[in-house]
Amino acid sequence: MTTTNKSVWNSQIFLSAAKDAVRKLNPKLMVKNPVMFVVEIGSLLSSIAFAHDLKVGHGALFSGQITLWLWFTVLFANLA
Repeated sequence: MTTTNKSVWNSQIFLSAAKDAVRKLNPKLMVKNPVMFVVEIGSLLSSIAFAHDLKVGHGALFSGQITLWLWFTVLFANLA
């Protein structure tokens, strides 16, 4: 009896799912899930605040971290 090791992480499946996760960022699709839609809007607003903080030159580290976590949350939810 032989056993074969099958990996849970198949790169083709993951890349396909990642592309779909990015496509699902469309607000017309995201509005069907109100909680994640609000998080996406917050991500967009925090991205604008981060760009402003970079231009002004203060607080960019904090706003950048918040922006990164919000976008990670939205993309991970779409990936799942």
